[in-house]
Amino acid sequence: MNIMKIIESYLHNECSSEENKRLLEWLQESDENIRTFIRETHDHINILDFFSAEEFTENRNISFPSTDEELDEDELKKAAGGQNEPPPQKPPIQ
Repeated sequence: MNIMKIIESYLHNECSSEENKRLLEWLQESDENIRTFIRETHDHINILDFFSAEEFTENRNISFPSTDEELDEDELKKAAGGQNEPPPQKPPIQ
């Protein structure tokens, strides 16, 4: 099995005992393998942190009304990026 797939399994707590053994052997082979493992682990943690529900909730820029609510014109402009003027109309083709 590819070592990156084993690392992924390890990070998801899905490693078999054979995969754990292979990972440990691979880590003992070189310092570069250890650096690779640390980098992959670090990236994995950062991705989980970024996509956590709490982080998503805190960092969203807009809220959406419930389906029972209606947006007024100012709210629509705000949701569209604050544009106050409609885009210019193209002249009709003659």
